[in-house]
Amino acid sequence: MNDRYVQPIDYYRGPVDDASDAPQTVDVQNLGKRIAEVLRSDILFGRLRPGDRLDQTELCTRFNTSRMPVRDALAMLELEGLLTVGPRRQMLVAELTERDVKDAFEICAFLNAMAAERASTADERLVVHAELEAINEQMTAALGRGQFRAVAERNWHFHERINRAAGAPQIVSALRRIAPLIPVDYMAELPESIAQSLAEHRELLDAWKRREHAQVHDVAFKHVSDAGRQFLVNVSWSGE
Repeated sequence: MNDRYVQPIDYYRGPVDDASDAPQTVDVQNLGKRIAEVLRSDILFGRLRPGDRLDQTELCTRFNTSRMPVRDALAMLELEGLLTVGPRRQMLVAELTERDVKDAFEICAFLNAMAAERASTADERLVVHAELEAINEQMTAALGRGQFRAVAERNWHFHERINRAAGAPQIVSALRRIAPLIPVDYMAELPESIAQSLAEHRELLDAWKRREHAQVHDVAFKHVSDAGRQFLVNVSWSGE
């Protein structure tokens, strides 16, 4: 997984790039949140393993920042259950199981399917459909250039636009609650999944255009479920 890309989990954050070896500089605004996004991805993709200690001094060097944003990031991840406090107040990566992540993907699939079906019946459905077509074309073009990071970014916008068009704040709120276990940057980490994802986008858009709302629901559910299975095949924790 050398082509590392950090995509935000929250539906209303912007993308954050993550360099591999050089000291990592993150925008000053919302610095703690952005550091948390990078570390969250490291945990979900197994670069940080259960029981690994997160040293504040090392993190300050990595992100080229002071201790305060690092402490904020660690506190966020502890609240999400991805970190735990060990002896001498050390921050350790918490245990993460395949069942935990599988459950999160199943819930996410259900919620995204609800959102997609509602969005396909909304008053602005034709405008949204045109926007989604444009985003999908951008993803295809980026894939042709081998720009997996750009593909992942546009994929985030694709799903964010659907969720926003659904006009269902409770669905978005529920998605935010399970977000810490959903690695939405998986396309850049697992580029072999992109072709299938684009094909499923096409199937969803065609059903949307035909006003087959139940089919939109089913395709959206399968789309997220397939992403979860692809992720779980390629990532493991604690030697599972």
